Amino acid sequence: CTLAMMDVAQRAKVPLITPVSLAPKITEMGNIWMFRGCDNSAMIASAFTKWAVQEKKADKWAYIAINTDYGRGSVEAFNAELEKLGGKAVFTEYFNQGETDYYPIVTKLSATDANGLCLFGETVDLSRVVAQYHEMGIGDRMLIMDPTSGTFNEKFIELTGENAEGIVGASRFVATIQTPAAQKFVADYRARYNADPEKYAQAGYDCARMVAIAIGKAGSLDTDKVREQLSAIQYEGPQGKAHFDEKNQLIIDEYIIGVNDGNFEVIAGPVSVN
Repeated sequence: CTLAMMDVAQRAKVPLITPVSLAPKITEMGNIWMFRGCDNSAMIASAFTKWAVQEKKADKWAYIAINTDYGRGSVEAFNAELEKLGGKAVFTEYFNQGETDYYPIVTKLSATDANGLCLFGETVDLSRVVAQYHEMGIGDRMLIMDPTSGTFNEKFIELTGENAEGIVGASRFVATIQTPAAQKFVADYRARYNADPEKYAQAGYDCARMVAIAIGKAGSLDTDKVREQLSAIQYEGPQGKAHFDEKNQLIIDEYIIGVNDGNFEVIAGPVSVN
């Protein structure tokens, strides 16, 4: 959707900011009206892959990913980082959103010597992948990795139960980050919604705030002025300090996170993506 909408924004000369799109090429196409207000899969790959290979000794990865720009782009970005670190992909399979039978994929996976299983997809799909993976009796053979954290939400825990235990990933935000700004955001969010905020809530909040700040500094709704102020912003939010680079990609740190007793915990970080 973002790739299609950014052309519309360019023709209209109106700033467009996305809080969730991960495909690296979005900010590699020279569109000055397009801003990514979150990390991208290449940034996450840089931070997470090094940790997985060096700290967890996972150097032979299997990929199971959704068959979209997001899924394929993520596999490409992470595998590039994996190869830099001397690792390799031993298995790659793509699925269509909404599939229910992953047994053929998991059966083929079980015949590999992978020591890491890397997942890219949406919550419900990945809950089925993980459930069927464990049903095959190979749950302790691989480090299950969800680097873009599609599984790090209460719905996934509800769907998978104890099978979620030990899944690791990376995220720009999780509710257990122990900084004053993060904890204030979490407290305010809980007070209003009676739930912990996930990274999508944080991203939407930050993008809305950055646009509001840019409009305020521009002193008008003139789109050129707003775009200029957005490009120059020095922002600090729940996830930490952030700014846009020359390609309008937001530069932020990452956190390594994991599931422990059904809770999302920070394992390491913040990790710089530079």
